[in-house]
Amino acid sequence: MYIILAIALILLFVYLVKNRTLKEGLNAQQKLDLFNKRGYVTGHGHIGFGNTNLRDCGDGWFSKNTRGRINATAACRDKGYGSKIDRWGGNWGYLCKNYSNDHQGGGLSNFGYTVDWHCAAPSWPKISYCASQNRNICNRCNAGYIRYNNNKACARQISNCSRQNGNSCNGCRGGYKLSGNNCYRQIPYCSNQSGIHVIHVMVVDFYTAIDVHV
Repeated sequence: MYIILAIALILLFVYLVKNRTLKEGLNAQQKLDLFNKRGYVTGHGHIGFGNTNLRDCGDGWFSKNTRGRINATAACRDKGYGSKIDRWGGNWGYLCKNYSNDHQGGGLSNFGYTVDWHCAAPSWPKISYCASQNRNICNRCNAGYIRYNNNKACARQISNCSRQNGNSCNGCRGGYKLSGNNCYRQIPYCSNQSGIHVIHVMVVDFYTAIDVHV
């Protein structure tokens, strides 16, 4: 029994020495990856929100109260903001409460430990004919316009067009004919129509059928 206990202690000692040596030999990136396994940050310094000590507070604010540093700028980019941080500082260990701007915590690319930061919203260009815009997405176009390009642009809605892509109509609904990127009501008995004008019409009555060119 004493022999088994001695062997177990020797194996434990070897494991602890080997594990310590491994950790001390890690480079900066490997140490960052080790943090990721603990739930703090990912291998690229981005937020790992699986850890309860890292929190998205909403409205561009993020909060952290655990050891380990973080690339706050990369976190903003990953959450859909730009790279600009306009407010940051210490939070004295309170998540999503203080929102200080005392610029404590060190450099924003190696930020820590108990800190808050605010990601500034980028200045998105105005989408033409958009009535309601959120960042670079149009939620609703002006009356008479429709969204396209993944809701990032608005185009004039072509009347009676059944298949519209941007400013182009690829097909009209029944009873209408496509001409010059517009849909016109189809003229009865017309075999060659341009817009609302008749080029070639077939006139039919009860007795005769003749071609008439206009």
